[in-house]
Amino acid sequence: MTGFAVLERGEQLARRLVARFGPAVSMDQRPGLLIVAPGVCLTEWGKLECETVLLPGNVTHRLGGLQARSAVSYGLSGRDTITLSSAEGSRLWVAVQRELVRMDGTVLERQELPVRIPDGADELQTLALAGAMLLLGASAQEL
Repeated sequence: MTGFAVLERGEQLARRLVARFGPAVSMDQRPGLLIVAPGVCLTEWGKLECETVLLPGNVTHRLGGLQARSAVSYGLSGRDTITLSSAEGSRLWVAVQRELVRMDGTVLERQELPVRIPDGADELQTLALAGAMLLLGASAQEL
C-alpha cells in the first residue's frame, strides 16, 4: 500500500494535494492514506481498503465497507484528532490533539498550527487538507 487517494465531491482536496505530493492513486491500488472529504457517504463506495483513513469525526454512521488499520478523525468536536482551536480572518489554528503516526512512520507530537484557509474552502475542508498534508509528511511551515 502506497500513495494517497481522495474521496470527495468537488472540494478540490486532491488537486491541492497533487501539487505537493504527486498524483493520487486509485482505490484499486489500496492506498496508504485514504482521505475522506466532508459530506462523503462511504456506503456509496462499496468495499474500501487502506492503511490509514482520514475522515470526518461525524462519519461513523456511514462507514460502509471501509477496512483500515488506523483512523484519524477531523472536525469541530473535542473528540477529533485534528480540530479547530480558533479562527482569525483567513487563518485557522488547527489543533493536533493526539500523536499522529505519519505515512513514513515518523510521529507528529500534539501541537497547534496556523493554517491559511484556501480560496473557496470552508473550515472542515481546511481541516481535512491540513490533516492530509501532515499525515503525508508536510512540515508545519508548509501548511
